[in-house]
Amino acid sequence: MKVIFAGTPKVALPILEKLIDSDHEVVAVISQPDKKSGRGQELNASAVSVFAEAKSLKLFRPEILDEDFFNKNLHSFNADVAVVVAYGQILSENLLSKLTKGWINVHFSTLPKFRGAAPVQHALLNGESETGVTVFQIENGLDSGPIWDIKSLNIMESDNTNSLLDKLSAIGSDLVLETLEKIESNQFPVSQTGTISFATKLHESDFQINWSDSSKKILNIIKAGSNDLAAHTLFEGNKIKILRARIIDSDFNSDPGQITIANKEVLVVTGDGVIALVEIIPQGKKQMSAMSWLNGIQDKSGLKFQ
Repeated sequence: MKVIFAGTPKVALPILEKLIDSDHEVVAVISQPDKKSGRGQELNASAVSVFAEAKSLKLFRPEILDEDFFNKNLHSFNADVAVVVAYGQILSENLLSKLTKGWINVHFSTLPKFRGAAPVQHALLNGESETGVTVFQIENGLDSGPIWDIKSLNIMESDNTNSLLDKLSAIGSDLVLETLEKIESNQFPVSQTGTISFATKLHESDFQINWSDSSKKILNIIKAGSNDLAAHTLFEGNKIKILRARIIDSDFNSDPGQITIANKEVLVVTGDGVIALVEIIPQGKKQMSAMSWLNGIQDKSGLKFQ
């Protein structure tokens, strides 16, 4: 079949690559426009845009993907179906009717659980033991369309947002090809069943650590974060992002947020125990080990996160 692919971040790339290597033809790629980022506010292309240009694919980056844009730019490709992976725009009903086989979406949860923008992060924040991938037919409504295929995945203790997205994208690559086979053989998706929950967009405030919380809750926040939107705390007025940590058994007893060194590890007291910091990003610096950061502090007495 002729396929339009719509996606933006790095997590969409394995699925796009799998489509390119398949018997299907990717006739066009749609991604978000270049965005300003960094201190210099330079324009940066999305991961999908960079990949598409490198592969000489037909690339479009509309501010708004609507019926008018489709008619002017995409109609001539005579695509049968569109595959959407973390594209970043809500598609209108008029747009959805433009393709004979419609638009399918790869969603990183087992729908109807965690509909919305941040399903993986919410699964980790909630301490879930399982997540998954759902391929569904897009219709009006938030991730409410009928399901083509679904596969579950156990969440490991070592998993974080990045590792889970890598695993789920790999699973989604296979599910997309299986779905396209079902579509070609005139099969039909099935309605969603089960308890509905939502995974709303997360903000920086959702990742601010309260050291009076339990070690488990703090660790879940750290796992749910990433370099861009990471768990963070304040030290002497400066923000420190915490990328990796672990809960340890310790008899170190002090106020929440208190910092000490034991067995060459940076330990922090929580509301019910102690966690060891592993990887951090101090404000204005690059990613480093927690010990490297602490070794750079001359006076190590009375250290405490705010």
